[in-house]
Amino acid sequence: MLTFTKVFVWEGLTNTRESCKGKEFFGNKAQLRLELQRQNIYISYIRTRWIIRFTKPVKTQDIFLLARQIARLLQAGIPLLQILQLLKNSANNTILQEYLQKLIADLEEGFSLSEALQQNKPYFNKFHCSLIVLGEKTATLGLMFGRIAVYQEKSMKLKAKIINALVYPMVVLIVSILVFIALLMGVVPQFEQFFSDVGAQLPLITRIVIYLSKHIGFICSYCGLFLLIFGGFFIFLKKRYTIVDNKLDVFYLKIPLLKKIISEIIIARITRALSTALAAGLPLIDALQLVSEISGNFVYKSAILMGCEQIRDGESFYQAFSQQKVMPIVLLQLIKIGEMANCLSEILNNSADLYEEKMNYFADNLSVLLEPLLIIILGLMVASLVIAMYLPIFKLGSVI
Repeated sequence: MLTFTKVFVWEGLTNTRESCKGKEFFGNKAQLRLELQRQNIYISYIRTRWIIRFTKPVKTQDIFLLARQIARLLQAGIPLLQILQLLKNSANNTILQEYLQKLIADLEEGFSLSEALQQNKPYFNKFHCSLIVLGEKTATLGLMFGRIAVYQEKSMKLKAKIINALVYPMVVLIVSILVFIALLMGVVPQFEQFFSDVGAQLPLITRIVIYLSKHIGFICSYCGLFLLIFGGFFIFLKKRYTIVDNKLDVFYLKIPLLKKIISEIIIARITRALSTALAAGLPLIDALQLVSEISGNFVYKSAILMGCEQIRDGESFYQAFSQQKVMPIVLLQLIKIGEMANCLSEILNNSADLYEEKMNYFADNLSVLLEPLLIIILGLMVASLVIAMYLPIFKLGSVI
């Protein structure tokens, strides 16, 4: 993707009075100046420039691999600063290299890793940072990065599974629409000319298809323009006004089939994150507050925060969330057992596995479920064209 990036161009002298220069993508001039001073370079000047460049975006998989590598290297006893230097030098992604350089600069200035991550968003969210804070306090940073890596891997696989299941039906639908448009533009005009030559009386469906054929370019252009304007305005409202996003979250959960899919995805995410947080040693209320931030839905976030207040008032996890009506009864019963047996983290982890398996099964069968619908849509499109084009011919045949 194209990015508009700030770059610092510098020139200076080494200890041996040799001229040297370069350009760096540091967060600010102070960090760059400090780094050059560490290298015993006497700075002549540092200038700021803005450049347009093509960069490869940082993906979820990159962050998962980063967390896993940090976990393994920390558990091997390598110092954190040295690990970040190694990962920066071996990274193939320019943006990731710059991100790691910013972390290194913050650590060298005396910040903790959690503080550096919070200052350099967005790759590690509040949930991740809280686990890292706990790891710093308990000297289990390697273990916490391992938990983050496992959580990222599970979330990534579930998301990829659903997206991959939707790719084939979407491709088939788009190709069908393009073929339909091609038939309207290439075949229908020839039939129209024939009908005009013989002076045939055209039924309504044929007149509609011929009208679409004549104005298909105009219709596609205006539909595209409308979608572009509407989509841009919609994105602006979502980013500018939180209430729009909240209302959409409520609306999605009122659509029967969509409600089931969204609910199970959110439940899988919540149980996995809560299990990870509790296993790391976070108190239940703190863990729930963090999980509310990554739930991805206003309804669930509000319910979790209300549940936190009820737990503060002395109710159990099971009692608090039984009143919220956002969790399945089976899951609530398992939570009750987990509280009684003092194994809530394990119960939630097993529940997360169960819901992820359900979503994997759904994703595996999504293409099978959508194929009949696509066949019906494609059949209707072809049938409408055939009927529209051949109905006048049948009428002419009956007259003759």
